[in-house]
Amino acid sequence: MMRVEVLISCMHQTDASIITRTNVQSDVLVINQCDKDGVEEHSFFNKESEECRARIIHTTERGLSRSRNMAIRNATGDVCLVCDDDECLYDDYYKGIAEAFEQNPDYDVIAFRVDYPRKTYPLQSRKIGYIDALKVSSVQIAFRRESVVRKNVFFNEKMGAGTGNGGGEENKFLYDCLRAGLKMWYVPFCIAKIGLPGEDSWFKGFDSRFCFNKGWSIKMTMGLPLAWCYAVYFSVTKFKKYRAENNFFSVLYHLLRGTLKRVK
Repeated sequence: MMRVEVLISCMHQTDASIITRTNVQSDVLVINQCDKDGVEEHSFFNKESEECRARIIHTTERGLSRSRNMAIRNATGDVCLVCDDDECLYDDYYKGIAEAFEQNPDYDVIAFRVDYPRKTYPLQSRKIGYIDALKVSSVQIAFRRESVVRKNVFFNEKMGAGTGNGGGEENKFLYDCLRAGLKMWYVPFCIAKIGLPGEDSWFKGFDSRFCFNKGWSIKMTMGLPLAWCYAVYFSVTKFKKYRAENNFFSVLYHLLRGTLKRVK
């Protein structure tokens, strides 16, 4: 069976309890952004008495995308699963992931389903293209490490939590995978449960700042002409979600303004 390694990004952890909290049952690499640098390594046995390798890299670097890139560079698994610190993996996640990659040898990236109150998923497996890639969350993503590293695809470190530029880094990552010729697939196997989020590190509502950053992240992902089209699409289709906080013209204006933002 292919070796699945979970990549967890977190901050200010003082022990290895995050591995238990997220119910890791396979090899795991934790990137702990804190106030020291160092590496810890130990082993543990999962619920099926299989020995697993656990590594924790403590780093003074900051930024979610930097954390994920450090994890990719230091990972050793055949398949890597992106994991947040607020999810609980199901016991058999690693078996389902390994099986999906073994049954789909032509695909480099596979998105799975997670139990999340605010999102629904297709019931059938299917290919993921540029449109579907915009709907995939980071916690759904698993990939063949060798394929991603060989194509030099990493998360954009100007995007994501900790940058002040909002989110969307996972969609940019997936677009870069597609542009590099990697193939993507969706499998409706549920790998984890995620509760309703608390205070998000960057989403504070559909205010002007969110719309501005959203416009910039879409420009970074799709390019300028398509970002303008998406700004109109978003303003129209998400109206019911933001109308209590903002109005159509303000949302569209700040989305378009964001597409012109430049970040060095």
